[in-house]
Amino acid sequence: MKGIKHFLVVDGYNIINHWDRLKGLMDHSLEDARDALVDLMQGYAKLKNLTVVVVFDAYNNSEMAREENIHGIKVVYSGKNQTADSYIEKFIYDLHPLHEVTVATSDFMLQKMILAAGGIRISARELEKEVEFALRSSMKKISRQQSAEKNKLAQHLDQATLQRLLDFTGDNKK
Repeated sequence: MKGIKHFLVVDGYNIINHWDRLKGLMDHSLEDARDALVDLMQGYAKLKNLTVVVVFDAYNNSEMAREENIHGIKVVYSGKNQTADSYIEKFIYDLHPLHEVTVATSDFMLQKMILAAGGIRISARELEKEVEFALRSSMKKISRQQSAEKNKLAQHLDQATLQRLLDFTGDNKK
Protein backbone atom coordinates (compact mmCIF):
# COMPACT_ATOMS: atom_id res chain seq x y z
CA MET A 1 0.00 0.00 0.00
CA LYS A 2 1.48 3.31 -1.11
CA GLY A 3 2.01 6.09 1.40
CA ILE A 4 2.21 3.92 4.50
CA LYS A 5 4.49 5.45 7.09
CA HIS A 6 6.32 3.38 9.67
CA PHE A 7 6.14 4.86 13.15
CA LEU A 8 8.13 3.81 16.18
CA VAL A 9 6.60 5.15 19.38
CA VAL A 10 8.96 4.95 22.34
CA ASP A 11 7.70 4.85 25.93
CA GLY A 12 10.54 7.11 27.07
CA TYR A 13 10.89 6.54 30.80
CA ASN A 14 10.12 2.83 30.43
CA ILE A 15 13.03 2.47 27.99
CA ILE A 16 15.35 4.60 30.14
CA ASN A 17 14.58 2.41 33.16
CA HIS A 18 15.35 -0.79 31.21
CA TRP A 19 18.58 0.20 29.44
CA ASP A 20 21.57 0.10 31.77
CA ARG A 21 23.46 2.85 29.94
CA LEU A 22 20.48 5.21 30.22
CA LYS A 23 19.59 4.20 33.76
CA GLY A 24 23.12 5.16 34.81
CA LEU A 25 22.69 8.57 33.21
CA MET A 26 19.34 9.02 34.92
CA ASP A 27 21.02 8.56 38.30
CA HIS A 28 23.10 11.62 37.43
CA SER A 29 20.62 13.67 35.40
CA LEU A 30 17.17 12.88 34.08
CA GLU A 31 17.66 15.43 31.30
CA ASP A 32 20.90 13.74 30.17
CA ALA A 33 19.13 10.37 30.04
CA ARG A 34 16.28 11.83 27.96
CA ASP A 35 18.74 13.55 25.61
CA ALA A 36 20.76 10.35 25.18
CA LEU A 37 17.62 8.37 24.33
CA VAL A 38 16.54 10.96 21.75
CA ASP A 39 20.06 10.97 20.24
CA LEU A 40 20.04 7.16 19.92
CA MET A 41 16.59 7.23 18.36
CA GLN A 42 17.68 9.88 15.88
CA GLY A 43 20.46 7.67 14.51
CA TYR A 44 18.23 4.62 14.50
CA ALA A 45 15.39 6.47 12.73
CA LYS A 46 17.70 7.54 9.91
CA LEU A 47 19.10 4.04 9.47
CA LYS A 48 15.68 2.38 9.45
CA ASN A 49 13.72 5.16 7.70
CA LEU A 50 11.24 5.43 10.56
CA THR A 51 9.25 8.27 12.01
CA VAL A 52 10.06 8.16 15.72
CA VAL A 53 7.95 9.61 18.51
CA VAL A 54 9.39 9.53 22.04
CA VAL A 55 6.78 10.01 24.76
CA PHE A 56 7.70 11.04 28.30
CA ASP A 57 5.21 10.88 31.13
CA ALA A 58 4.52 14.26 32.70
CA TYR A 59 1.32 13.22 34.46
CA ASN A 60 2.00 15.17 37.66
CA ASN A 61 3.06 18.26 35.78
CA SER A 62 0.70 21.23 35.90
CA GLU A 63 1.36 22.09 32.23
CA MET A 64 -0.55 20.97 29.17
CA ALA A 65 0.96 18.40 26.83
CA ARG A 66 4.02 19.69 25.00
CA GLU A 67 5.64 18.54 21.77
CA GLU A 68 9.07 19.35 20.37
CA ASN A 69 10.94 18.35 17.25
CA ILE A 70 14.53 17.51 18.17
CA HIS A 71 16.67 16.64 15.16
CA GLY A 72 13.74 15.03 13.36
CA ILE A 73 12.43 13.16 16.41
CA LYS A 74 9.04 14.14 17.79
CA VAL A 75 9.38 14.37 21.56
CA VAL A 76 6.14 14.51 23.54
CA TYR A 77 5.67 15.31 27.22
CA SER A 78 2.19 14.19 28.23
CA GLY A 79 0.16 16.86 29.92
CA LYS A 80 -1.60 17.33 33.21
CA ASN A 81 -3.68 14.29 34.13
CA GLN A 82 -2.50 12.40 31.04
CA THR A 83 -0.11 9.47 31.21
CA ALA A 84 2.36 8.51 28.51
CA ASP A 85 0.34 5.30 28.16
CA SER A 86 -2.89 7.16 27.40
CA TYR A 87 -1.11 9.41 24.90
CA ILE A 88 0.38 6.34 23.16
CA GLU A 89 -2.99 4.58 23.10
CA LYS A 90 -4.68 7.55 21.42
CA PHE A 91 -1.77 7.89 18.99
CA ILE A 92 -2.12 4.25 17.90
CA TYR A 93 -5.89 4.49 17.44
CA ASP A 94 -5.49 7.68 15.39
CA LEU A 95 -2.80 6.25 13.07
CA HIS A 96 -3.18 2.47 12.93
CA PRO A 97 -5.58 2.00 10.02
CA LEU A 98 -3.39 4.12 7.75
CA HIS A 99 0.12 3.42 9.00
CA GLU A 100 2.26 0.79 10.70
CA VAL A 101 2.80 1.65 14.35
CA THR A 102 5.30 -0.14 16.58
CA VAL A 103 5.50 0.74 20.26
CA ALA A 104 8.62 0.12 22.31
CA THR A 105 7.80 -0.61 25.95
CA SER A 106 8.16 -3.32 28.54
CA ASP A 107 4.96 -2.24 30.30
CA PHE A 108 2.78 -5.38 30.15
CA MET A 109 -0.57 -3.57 30.26
CA LEU A 110 0.50 -1.15 27.53
CA GLN A 111 1.72 -4.07 25.43
CA LYS A 112 -1.70 -5.74 25.71
CA MET A 113 -3.43 -2.52 24.69
CA ILE A 114 -1.06 -2.10 21.71
CA LEU A 115 -1.85 -5.59 20.44
CA ALA A 116 -5.59 -5.08 20.97
CA ALA A 117 -5.39 -1.83 18.96
CA GLY A 118 -3.65 -3.60 16.09
CA GLY A 119 -0.23 -2.15 16.73
CA ILE A 120 3.08 -3.95 16.99
CA ARG A 121 4.93 -4.12 20.26
CA ILE A 122 8.62 -4.46 20.95
CA SER A 123 10.14 -4.76 24.42
CA ALA A 124 12.78 -2.41 25.76
CA ARG A 125 15.37 -5.20 25.53
CA GLU A 126 14.44 -6.03 21.92
CA LEU A 127 14.69 -2.37 20.92
CA GLU A 128 18.05 -2.04 22.65
CA LYS A 129 19.39 -5.03 20.69
CA GLU A 130 17.97 -3.71 17.40
CA VAL A 131 19.45 -0.24 17.95
CA GLU A 132 22.85 -1.67 18.88
CA PHE A 133 22.84 -3.98 15.84
CA ALA A 134 21.77 -1.22 13.42
CA LEU A 135 24.35 1.25 14.70
CA ARG A 136 27.12 -1.38 14.76
CA SER A 137 26.25 -2.53 11.22
CA SER A 138 26.24 1.05 9.99
CA MET A 139 29.65 1.70 11.51
CA LYS A 140 31.07 -1.46 9.89
CA LYS A 141 29.69 -0.40 6.52
CA ILE A 142 31.21 3.08 6.85
CA SER A 143 34.53 1.56 7.91
CA ARG A 144 34.55 -0.78 4.89
CA GLN A 145 33.74 2.09 2.54
CA GLN A 146 36.50 4.25 4.00
CA SER A 147 38.94 1.36 3.81
CA ALA A 148 38.05 0.68 0.18
CA GLU A 149 38.53 4.34 -0.69
CA LYS A 150 41.93 4.44 1.03
CA ASN A 151 43.18 1.35 -0.80
CA LYS A 152 42.54 2.40 -4.39
CA LEU A 153 45.77 2.08 -6.35
CA ALA A 154 44.92 5.09 -8.49
CA GLN A 155 45.15 7.34 -5.44
CA HIS A 156 48.79 6.38 -4.94
CA LEU A 157 50.06 6.73 -8.53
CA ASP A 158 51.25 9.83 -10.31
CA GLN A 159 49.21 10.86 -13.35
CA ALA A 160 51.72 9.59 -15.95
CA THR A 161 51.93 6.10 -14.38
CA LEU A 162 48.17 5.91 -14.02
CA GLN A 163 47.75 6.86 -17.70
CA ARG A 164 50.20 4.14 -18.82
CA LEU A 165 48.37 1.57 -16.70
CA LEU A 166 45.02 2.58 -18.16
CA ASP A 167 46.43 2.40 -21.69
CA PHE A 168 47.91 -1.04 -20.99
CA THR A 169 44.67 -2.52 -19.57
CA GLY A 170 42.45 -0.92 -22.19
CA ASP A 171 40.43 0.91 -19.48
CA ASN A 172 41.33 4.27 -20.96
CA LYS A 173 38.02 5.54 -22.32
CA LYS A 174 38.91 8.36 -24.64
